[in-house]
Amino acid sequence: MNRTLLEKLDERCHQQTTRQSICHQVQRILTTRSYRRAGQASGAYVTAFGIPELLDQYAGDSAAHQKYQDIIKQQVLALEPRLNDVEVKSIQSSSLQASCQLVLHTEQGSIEEVFFF
Repeated sequence: MNRTLLEKLDERCHQQTTRQSICHQVQRILTTRSYRRAGQASGAYVTAFGIPELLDQYAGDSAAHQKYQDIIKQQVLALEPRLNDVEVKSIQSSSLQASCQLVLHTEQGSIEEVFFF
């Protein structure tokens, strides 16, 4: 039987609940998405979600803010197959950190959690 990487991780982390496993995976997704700045050396990567410059682009523009929420939702759903849906409740940003409050919908129920970028 072919098992997914997530199933293998769950087996190795048998002391974790499914909820913990999903939350850890979503946190990894949000903190490891990155992009390279134009005109910079190949090693100049910055986190794509939640950086102040990115969030500033969406400030005061509700359509752009909704598009940003949709991007977060699409990326999390694409990379975490145990989720049926993701609701982005809020996004917060300061000069020190950025976070978002998500509701993760699984077959077993919903998980509401704050994740940091």
